[in-house]
Amino acid sequence: MRIFDAMHANRHGTRAAEELGLSQPTISIGLGKLGQQFVDPLFVRTAEDMLPTSRADALIGPIRDVLHSLRNICELEATFEPASAMRKFRICMTDASQAMSSRCPLTS
Repeated sequence: MRIFDAMHANRHGTRAAEELGLSQPTISIGLGKLGQQFVDPLFVRTAEDMLPTSRADALIGPIRDVLHSLRNICELEATFEPASAMRKFRICMTDASQAMSSRCPLTS
């Protein structure tokens, strides 16, 4: 969906690839898969750029809404309260690491 959004905004595969830090072939492959999924080419090549089809124009709003929601979810910070944590933590180390850590205990 990020490929679709970048392509719709840039109207050019190379610029979309640069924006996303991907290669141009990756953009083409991604758009091909989306085109198969939606049974529509989504973008049509012209002399200067790639124009979105009417189906692509209809999809861009909902796709941007989904991407915005996903960004919001990713920005939520999980809080960790050590005093109330019920999880088990395992610390694995080599014998040499254990010898060093015994000189500097984690708790006093």
